[in-house]
Amino acid sequence: MKLIEHFDNFLRDVVNLNDTRITTLEQRVDAIGNFLRNSDYGATIRSFSPQGSWAHKTIIRSLPEKGFDADLVMYVRPNNAWSAKDYIEDLYRVFRNHGTYKDKVGRNTRCVMIDYAGDFSLDVVPVVRERLPAGPTFEVCNRLIDQYEPTAPQAYTDWLVEKNHVVGGNQLRKITRLVKYLRDIKGTFTVKSILLTTLLGNQINILDAWSNDFPDTPTALKTI
Repeated sequence: MKLIEHFDNFLRDVVNLNDTRITTLEQRVDAIGNFLRNSDYGATIRSFSPQGSWAHKTIIRSLPEKGFDADLVMYVRPNNAWSAKDYIEDLYRVFRNHGTYKDKVGRNTRCVMIDYAGDFSLDVVPVVRERLPAGPTFEVCNRLIDQYEPTAPQAYTDWLVEKNHVVGGNQLRKITRLVKYLRDIKGTFTVKSILLTTLLGNQINILDAWSNDFPDTPTALKTI
């Protein structure tokens, strides 16, 4: 007995982030985007893009005592007068100087974090585009060592979308949410979400599109 309906109910009622909180996240991201576009941030902003579990549709409900995390990439043009750390430090300055965000803002290695206490935290990640003609197209900024690091956030998202398409039925996304929930609720092992998502995605290959190994969630969980 597979108990497919039980899996569906468990995902809906326990694991999946509810639509209300997704709407709140999107509204606050829109507000932050409008604020930054009209700020005196020292690099020209090209665009914003959701990344991480939010973009991958593998975001899950947080444990009661914690908020969930979301990532927002801010693509910027190079500022030739800056080194890598300046993209983070100036973004932190802009938030610190604003009444709405000054008590919510913090800095991590490659991003500025806005903490909506008890609800969620949003990491705003500056990504510099086409800084060097022959260099990487996209680079994140490590403020601790003041160095640029190559990245490919959209390519990674596209890779996961393709893996999910091969499996069909959104099963890879569902299984990723279930395994992330298992990690969080058990607390007996730790692994960063991007590594866990990559490990699961790597179990899928193109030949799986012709298999019958993913017809429903319990079977997909066993297979992956």
